[in-house]
Amino acid sequence: MKDSEFQHQYDFDWDRVTSSFWKKYWHPKCSQSRAMVLSRTVDSEGRLVTKRLHVIYQDVPCFVKAIVGDIVTYAGEESIVDPKTKTMTLRTKNLSLNCVASVDELCMYTAHPADASKTDYCKKMTVQGWMTGLLNMKLESWFVDTDKKNRGNGISVMDDIIAGVSQLLLPINKEFN
Repeated sequence: MKDSEFQHQYDFDWDRVTSSFWKKYWHPKCSQSRAMVLSRTVDSEGRLVTKRLHVIYQDVPCFVKAIVGDIVTYAGEESIVDPKTKTMTLRTKNLSLNCVASVDELCMYTAHPADASKTDYCKKMTVQGWMTGLLNMKLESWFVDTDKKNRGNGISVMDDIIAGVSQLLLPINKEFN
């Protein structure tokens, strides 16, 4: 089993960051993944609960291709947005290749406790491979290493989206300074 953890701080308030999040998987820099909403409800506590299916187009390691072929992979995600506590929690689990490995992700976007103009982001991932020996170690490492490579791109995409939202919300008139 391998664990991975990542933290980042956005220089924007929680409302702007979480509003921007919903555009992430349709951004051109995230063309390897698409997210489709399966259901969206507001629960009795006033939280937005969304279930999405992620369709992921990525290369899997050659030793996995030898076993299962070149496939599109799927993941299920449940998100809970709580406007009262200013938290957005996402739990994601692989639906494909789960005979080879189990991948569980927990992501949280929270309003910074001391500075309302910032948002804290934390991602935890656990990978449990179901192969043996060296193959299992390589498989678990591939999942973690791929996630590490994609982190920077994910932050960059969010920054692009937030900047676009900011341009819509902030006056551009130079005389306004």
